[in-house]
Amino acid sequence: MLNFTVREVTPAAAAAVTIAEVKDAARVDHTADDAFIAGVILAATEQIEKLTGRALVQRQVDMLADGFPGGSVMTLPRYPIVSVDSLSYRDVAGGTSSISLGSLRLSNSVPARLQLPGGWPSTDDLLDAVTIRATIGGPAEDVPTDLRLAVVLLATHWYENREASTDKEQRDIAYGVDRLIAPHRATWL
Repeated sequence: MLNFTVREVTPAAAAAVTIAEVKDAARVDHTADDAFIAGVILAATEQIEKLTGRALVQRQVDMLADGFPGGSVMTLPRYPIVSVDSLSYRDVAGGTSSISLGSLRLSNSVPARLQLPGGWPSTDDLLDAVTIRATIGGPAEDVPTDLRLAVVLLATHWYENREASTDKEQRDIAYGVDRLIAPHRATWL
């Protein structure tokens, strides 16, 4: 199995949950912390995506790998895939080549898979030799309720427990978040 680095190219138009949802959960009635809460929402969303492999909101990303897999099928690090926008790689001669999108087959299963019938070409022996640019995720309003709640719980927890030490009772939210995201985990995670 390939290891991928996922880099955002075009950010999402909307967050997975709203600042108001996290403020309601945290019982916050002022706007002084709105920018901090927005950042915590982004961090919580990224964490849930890493744990499940599921892209919660639509955006364009580059998925970078050191090479192609043996055989003709590549398992992708995120699902769902709206579109594969380009696929380029460093060939054995050191040049940049691309693969015609029309020759690729996409399966939006969990996890998503990409196939090049006949097998993948050889790449140069470089890190990040393969770049798949893709649009992933979906509209923020289509994020499943359990994943929305997981983002809210995690963001609220991080908002309320941002100090290295505190006199507040610490509550373990990991089990609750884990149970909420379990049905959405890609099988390779």
